[in-house]
Amino acid sequence: MALKTKPRYDVFMGLAKKRDQKSTKAKLLKAALDVFAKEGYDAATTRAIAKKAGVNESLIHRYFESKSGLFMAIKMQHREEFITRFLQTYKESSSLQEEIEAFLRFKLETTRKNKKFFRLAISRAILDVATRDTVQTYAKMKPTELVERFERLRQKGLIRKDANLDSVLDTIHIFAFALSMLSEGISCIDESEVERIITTTSETLTRGLAPKK
Repeated sequence: MALKTKPRYDVFMGLAKKRDQKSTKAKLLKAALDVFAKEGYDAATTRAIAKKAGVNESLIHRYFESKSGLFMAIKMQHREEFITRFLQTYKESSSLQEEIEAFLRFKLETTRKNKKFFRLAISRAILDVATRDTVQTYAKMKPTELVERFERLRQKGLIRKDANLDSVLDTIHIFAFALSMLSEGISCIDESEVERIITTTSETLTRGLAPKK
């Protein structure tokens, strides 16, 4: 008869500790975004962030080292969430124009869902060189799946063989960022204008990338 193994107390304690750390980090990230958005990055204090999160201020320094580290963690979190949402909700299209339109709308909708963070990142980019460099990098970062989708469209004969897809995708991604900035960052164009721009841009890019007959 096999002996039952008793559960190890230290294993349970280790798992509980990890769950507690994850929960605490999540609370701090959410609280930091709220405080940064309300008070501004420079005026925000780690004490105020910890108070809103309901945790000890020392945990900010333990998990993120500083206010700057906390801000960087927020940026990384939103980048990871963007990739996750891309893979889960943005379905592959059968035509080039539909693919471009879908991506532009997806990018815009993501910005709308995270408007608080987007405006915070832009405001910090204006004042802080390191943040500006990060924002510029993010503006050009392309999800691997998007690159693969365009390659498949080229294999189907929908994109010219001589087209530089890396440059094309840079253009689309930066344009999506600029459109988000105009629509959600400073709110200078309305939804109907956004839709017209998306349609016109997608049609123009599709014609320019189509194989020559």
